[in-house]
Amino acid sequence: MQQLPVEIWEDILSGLSVKDLLRFKSVCKNLNSIISSQHFINLHLKKSISISSSRSRIFMPRDDEAFRTVEYSRDLQGGGGDHIDFQTLPRPKEAIGNFVGTCDGLVCYLDTTTMRICVSNPSLRVSKTLDLNVDTRFCPTLLFCWFGRESSDDEYKVVLGIRSYDGKSNCPKYHTHLIKPFSDNRSSWKSTREVDGRLELIWYFGEGILLHGIVHWISYDRVMHADHYVVFTYDLCLESVGEISMPVGLHIWHGVIGVIDGCLSAICNVYRGDSAIYEVWTMKEYGVKESWTKLMNLSGRCDDLISSSWHLRLVGVTDDGDLILSCIPKHRLLIFKVAEKKFEILTSNGHWFARMFVESLVFP
Repeated sequence: MQQLPVEIWEDILSGLSVKDLLRFKSVCKNLNSIISSQHFINLHLKKSISISSSRSRIFMPRDDEAFRTVEYSRDLQGGGGDHIDFQTLPRPKEAIGNFVGTCDGLVCYLDTTTMRICVSNPSLRVSKTLDLNVDTRFCPTLLFCWFGRESSDDEYKVVLGIRSYDGKSNCPKYHTHLIKPFSDNRSSWKSTREVDGRLELIWYFGEGILLHGIVHWISYDRVMHADHYVVFTYDLCLESVGEISMPVGLHIWHGVIGVIDGCLSAICNVYRGDSAIYEVWTMKEYGVKESWTKLMNLSGRCDDLISSSWHLRLVGVTDDGDLILSCIPKHRLLIFKVAEKKFEILTSNGHWFARMFVESLVFP
């Protein structure tokens, strides 16, 4: 141990799994000191993220006693077939309610009954809870949510959009909550702002997508109705809300958004004549609605693995550019191989809110 420089040990250890590293911590004090240092935790996370580009791991927030992950890697030799591996992770008892998101091996949940946040690292079997101090007597309802790490200050954040009543009238109030669950400054760990009534006109949010320091949700405009979707945004730095237009002229039955090649993208189930098909669009110039460009069709009408009446959600993109998708009502986890223009099933026991995942030593 003492014959090798610390840097060499760090390089060797950073390629190991979290399970192996936890075992190595008990070998000797020097190894425990290296593995426990913040420098090594960051190094291991960085390497895990780089490895994930060639080996996709998907987290499925199922309502079971344990979380479930699927690891997918493509056979580049063309002989043995693609590799799929299933694993389980322990689920803390505090992780109940609405799944908010996952980032850097951390998983975030919101219990809407108690308005309590739980951030856990299932690989380490540790978790942290925070009370939002939102009065539950006034029927708070979660409209949208997001959990992740933003590059401007490298801090983990939670964004919640909540509708509630003030107890004095029947008029709802809308607030955005920006929470920093790991902040040492208890006076600024949470910022709450009231949002104008525009939120009342929009329906269907869910979990957000981060791009350029702004979180995005696709939502249905209840005023415009017919096929009208809009991208609702929240700027993490300015703590302000906004909107981005979807592709013009599409008759959208259902849509989801994500990030493809660093651009805001959308998968739209659209009507073309009498048929509904899936189209993938990308916004080449951020914020410019005229820059929406169609990338491809996801043909499903001739494929018995997918139906045009189903809803697709973009989970992630592999290093080869293939699309990992979840779907309902079948709850399958799919991969669309772009070059071959075909769907394949990763698992028939998937989850609509499946997300890309890496294991880490990050401590909540």
